Parts: sequence; structure tokens; C-alpha cells
Amino acid sequence: LCISAISVIDQHMAAGVDVAQALTLMGAQEKEPVRHRVLSTLVRAKLLKPALTDEEKLQLLEGFGANYRTTAMQFLK
Repeated sequence: LCISAISVIDQHMAAGVDVAQALTLMGAQEKEPVRHRVLSTLVRAKLLKPALTDEEKLQLLEGFGANYRTTAMQFLK
């Protein structure tokens, strides 16, 4: 559902999805694969605010196990 919603976000609004909004979209209670797909969708669609700090990247990666963290880190580079 979140991924479908993200796909229709207007690009003008997308210029500023911040870390807090991204974490909300990822859903703290969602399973790891779902949160990973949401994060990858946000990154691919260039919906995250530009130039995330290292601290913000760590916030987005929190809670991912080693496998998902590795690929998520590659998204955020």
C-alpha cells in the first residue's frame, strides 16, 4: 500500500520527503522486506530530500539486519 501511494506522489511535493516522513512511510511495525521495498522505492523515485546527512542515513537503516542493511546502504550512497 505504501509503495502504491509513493508511486503517485506529485514530484513537486517529493522535493522534500524528510527522514521522519520516510520512516513513517516505511512503517515501524512493518516487516523488514516491506520497509526495505519502501526505502528502495523512495530512493529510486528520488523522493528523499537531497543530501541526507550520515546521521539521517543511519536513522533510515536502523532496524535492518545485515542483508537488508547492505543493500539499503547502497541505495543511500
